[in-house]
Amino acid sequence: GPVPATAAGPEAAARMGSAAARRAQEILRILARDRRGPLAGFASGRVREESGEPGGRQLVIELAGRAGRLTLRALARRPGTPAFLRTQRFLLRFDADTPVDSPDKEHVARVLAAHLERFGLLPGTRRTSRRLAPVAPLGAEEAARLVERPPEKECGA
Repeated sequence: GPVPATAAGPEAAARMGSAAARRAQEILRILARDRRGPLAGFASGRVREESGEPGGRQLVIELAGRAGRLTLRALARRPGTPAFLRTQRFLLRFDADTPVDSPDKEHVARVLAAHLERFGLLPGTRRTSRRLAPVAPLGAEEAARLVERPPEKECGA
């Protein structure tokens, strides 16, 4: 069965890695293997979890591809937090130095947002007792249904 977590605190959490970051990495691995190419030429990069500004935890997802580098930050949806994309549970933002300035980048951000919504764990998830559903690439229609775009003025988060 699962090994009980004995050590507590940020050092232990860092050593064990974050459940949410591991799940996001798994999602990226499966998308990277999909022959339909949902990652639009972006290679799965590093995923880590860190403390974000106003006290929330966030997943930092670094990707690189033909269209350049892209660093996305996924955080739990909260009212009043500006974001580029929203799902029911997540907000997706991008770093100012890697803007979503091409169709490929926007595509990969939307694909990732949809798969995080469907399969991901929110940052800060300690451990999950329930069995996680196996990750499988979503069809374009289902993926599109899971992602909403906020009002234009909020996009440059």
